[in-house]
Amino acid sequence: MNAVTNINTNSASKEGLIHNVNDGEKKRRVRGVVEFDDAVAQGDRLIEIKSQCGHGEWSKVVNEELVLEKSQIKKYMSVARNKEFLAKGQSTGFLTLESASKLITQKNKVEKEAKLKAEGKPIPVKKPKKKKTLKEVGFDAPPTNERVL
Repeated sequence: MNAVTNINTNSASKEGLIHNVNDGEKKRRVRGVVEFDDAVAQGDRLIEIKSQCGHGEWSKVVNEELVLEKSQIKKYMSVARNKEFLAKGQSTGFLTLESASKLITQKNKVEKEAKLKAEGKPIPVKKPKKKKTLKEVGFDAPPTNERVL
């Protein structure tokens, strides 16, 4: 793990944590990818910020003070909450925020199916989405034999 994940978020102020999260996101946008250790650190900071918020204040912080999208915030927090699962039996050096999020989603799906099976309930099967034709999406140009150069 790098030094970023060893930050003690419990003693940091909410404002300082918000600054660190926003700064980390700006750096991520330059690099283009979030490595596992950085994702855990961001998630830990976000969890600590949320714990320091009063009733109804978290949504204001998310909407007005953080530069992250809500979906990114959820991913970071989920990775931080599931870091032990993600590190179990594998090297985290190759994990990114996106790959870790996919593993968590798969784990949650398996756990949900196991719970339904134990309760004797049927496991829902998702039907694949029907692909739309070009005409259905508004593209109704007539076919042509002319070559476009």
